[in-house]
Amino acid sequence: MNQAQKAVCLSRGITKQLNWQQLLGVCQAMHYNPLMQSFKRSLDAVDIIVDWGNKRQAAANKIAQQYNKPLLRLEDGFVRSIGLGQANAKSKHQAYSLVVDDVGIYYDASQPSRLENILAEEPLGELPFVDFSSPMSSLYLDDPQLLNRADQCIKIITQHNLSKYNDSDQWDLGIKNYYRVLLVDQVRGDLSIAGANANSDTFKVMLDSALQAHPRAEIIIKSHPASSLAKGGHYDQAMIDRVVAEQPSFTGKVHLLQKNCNPLALAKQVDEVYVVSSQLGFEALMLEKKVVCFGLPFYAGWGLTEDQQTLARRNKQRSLKQVFAATYLIYSHYFDPLTDQSCELEVLLDFFIRQRQQFERNRGINLCYGFPPWKRGYLRQFLFSPWGETRFFNRQQSLLNYLSRYLDQQASGQCRVLFWGDSGRAIDLTAQQEKIKETVRVEDGFIRSVGLGKYYIPPISLVFDSAGIYYDPATESELEKIITTGEFSDHDLQLAQRLKEKLLKTGVTKYNIGQQTLPEQLLQAKKSGKKIIFVPGQVEDDASIAAACEEIKNDFSLIKAAKEKDPQAIIVYKPHPDVVSGHSPASTRQDAIKAVVDYQVTEVNINDCLGVADEVHTMSSLTGFEALLRGKSVFTYGKPFYAGWGLTSDKFFIARRKRHVSLLELIAAVLIIYPRYIDYRKGFFINAEQALEYIFLTANSSQDSGAASKLKVGQVSRRLRKFSYFIRGLCYDLRFK
Repeated sequence: MNQAQKAVCLSRGITKQLNWQQLLGVCQAMHYNPLMQSFKRSLDAVDIIVDWGNKRQAAANKIAQQYNKPLLRLEDGFVRSIGLGQANAKSKHQAYSLVVDDVGIYYDASQPSRLENILAEEPLGELPFVDFSSPMSSLYLDDPQLLNRADQCIKIITQHNLSKYNDSDQWDLGIKNYYRVLLVDQVRGDLSIAGANANSDTFKVMLDSALQAHPRAEIIIKSHPASSLAKGGHYDQAMIDRVVAEQPSFTGKVHLLQKNCNPLALAKQVDEVYVVSSQLGFEALMLEKKVVCFGLPFYAGWGLTEDQQTLARRNKQRSLKQVFAATYLIYSHYFDPLTDQSCELEVLLDFFIRQRQQFERNRGINLCYGFPPWKRGYLRQFLFSPWGETRFFNRQQSLLNYLSRYLDQQASGQCRVLFWGDSGRAIDLTAQQEKIKETVRVEDGFIRSVGLGKYYIPPISLVFDSAGIYYDPATESELEKIITTGEFSDHDLQLAQRLKEKLLKTGVTKYNIGQQTLPEQLLQAKKSGKKIIFVPGQVEDDASIAAACEEIKNDFSLIKAAKEKDPQAIIVYKPHPDVVSGHSPASTRQDAIKAVVDYQVTEVNINDCLGVADEVHTMSSLTGFEALLRGKSVFTYGKPFYAGWGLTSDKFFIARRKRHVSLLELIAAVLIIYPRYIDYRKGFFINAEQALEYIFLTANSSQDSGAASKLKVGQVSRRLRKFSYFIRGLCYDLRFK
């Protein structure tokens, strides 16, 4: 790849955008200032001229010709972001797709563009300086592999209602009693209107045509989501009434829809779509709708649309898959929102699907009780939705009062009440039960963090359970229902296999702390073939012990039972990290424990302990599940979530758990389906595999810096560490609001 050392930008804003600079290999981007002295000399030293779209077309062409430099035009791609770029500059509104054009720009039909040349099979030069180190999509539009990929992407986009912006809600048009026609408005003054050989009058012509062609239809006029932020659109109610009055033969209905609603979900409810140059017209083609074009958008003139204008250059018949492949797979470039590195379209589609799925889960009003201030910032991110809001309550009565007042004014069933762990047990919501959508208990997930929650380190995963909670076998939790149902897709099991392999390779566990090595004598005993039983300690007043344990409820009793089961085995005991760090009380039988165990380790990583163990004996510790991943024999003395499925040796029988599951099914339920994951760098929802990578990188960084690695520290150091993370927790709320 040739490296473009310097670029001159006619738009000041794009000098701050790094994605295109990475794509083009630019190491320095300067804003063009015609008043700069001796600018001619500095311009001679640059490699490319870059502009945004066609805003300064004449000036850009003049400069490029004068100094004999290649001119590249940039523009947002067709699957852009979560929200509108004009609304907010934060990561949820940042653009993650880009087009680079060395010929023209796709929305300007007055001249060819690189996209048009791809579709017309005109000769193409390579874009200067673009990094094609990753395989470039074939330019041959009859390539079966390319067309199959286009077909799969179209199916994904239409199934999940993905569009240029992906934070808009669905809108139900109601029962369909008439033929429905959708007219798509655009922002007044949008360059794509003039570029499509249209103007403001074209929108009136479009409405007139729709009224004449469909005199008894229901006509929906959709405003552009940015029209309220910019110069407005071309339709208002007065204008519509005036045009309809001029058409006495029209007996149908006309509605002006000014909601920011999902374009594909809306198009699915109509029979025909009228556009000037809107991208929604092409999305309607993906839905197999009839599309009438009154301008010359990029998808007109190829035999897919009913065109009111013609363009002689576009004289080939193209299929929908070919136009999609040219536009989305060849012409466009994409960036992974998590890494900002170049990626394929499918990566971005998967990202937007995940965001929208979580938005839907968080829809409504989330009323949260039992969450201390440091947890509220990150919980707000786990509950984020453009279609919801989150409120916190310190007192029970405040929550009950709000429920009563809110439901007097709003429809029932819109509230979700969330409690941290068991904090809601004492609250009686019986009187409000019919008005509450669901009651949810929240707890840390199973891949949590690098460091302890007691230090106020935020978790990368949480579980939200509306049936019970995973550690309490008294009621069937959502996790248990997932396992019992057994509806795991091939994709779930494939991801579970990859997770298992990566967990074993990276050694990631729940807390990912401890850097001391195992005692040399223990390692020698392992080499000599001695049987080793590992006993993970638990906090004896932990809710999981109270809920899941009947006979054995403390570390000493557990160790004693393990020793009685196999007196000849070597017992390795690791107290719980919260106990070692001084955040939770130690066992009252410490001296007795030391007398029974062969080795007590405190600062050793749990992964190393599991590595030498032949068996793991536990009450209800998550370590039992982590041991299953590593192929260890696990004996349970309580009723943890992973017991009773045929994978463990259990002291107690759980009647509900009749199904024998595979380890991959258990992994899929526990790590993929049940929890939610967050990337705190940008506040995005991520999957389990991405969370694992995040934890691994964070753990390595912490080891390199020595941060938060030692559990047992002095009281002053512990309090300073807690205070530091407490402040960070509060700041999460401010950072992402």
